[in-house]
Amino acid sequence: MAWPCSNSWSSFGWPLARIERQSGCVGCFRKGTEARYMKPRYFQGIGEAPAHLSHIFHDRSDDAGRLQFKKEGHEFEVAFESTSDLLSKLQTILTDSVPLSVGGNVPGPVDEVGFLIESGKLQGPYIEISWSAPGCWTVREIIDGALEWKKADCLSDIVNQAFNPESLAE
Repeated sequence: MAWPCSNSWSSFGWPLARIERQSGCVGCFRKGTEARYMKPRYFQGIGEAPAHLSHIFHDRSDDAGRLQFKKEGHEFEVAFESTSDLLSKLQTILTDSVPLSVGGNVPGPVDEVGFLIESGKLQGPYIEISWSAPGCWTVREIIDGALEWKKADCLSDIVNQAFNPESLAE
């Protein structure tokens, strides 16, 4: 079995266990303790950003709304009918390693999902996407307690590039 970090034993001699997701291992933790050693990954890109959740729109009259995605220069919207439907779709997005956009002057999907994880309604970790300039973006794995990030060799190490937003509508 390959271990996710360069040292499969902690400095105290405790074995480390794997934390795995669909996209691979994102960190380590000591068996039987809450102490964690994690080094999530990041990737910086130029040009077209990968498919990502750009907005979450809530209808004012009920719990319905829509999720807006951007992929290959196009926008896609997927409706949700209730809070439970929204939570189900957001959990699928997290599990499928789809980046969530940070907000600008208003809270973005990253903020809403972070709150839902903190309140126990969703299970993390998640991936965020942010921009430093037009066409210059960074994706990062967000894991509670992480203090530094390791640069990934390629985007597909972190992000599910085959994600199709329309699959959530099925």
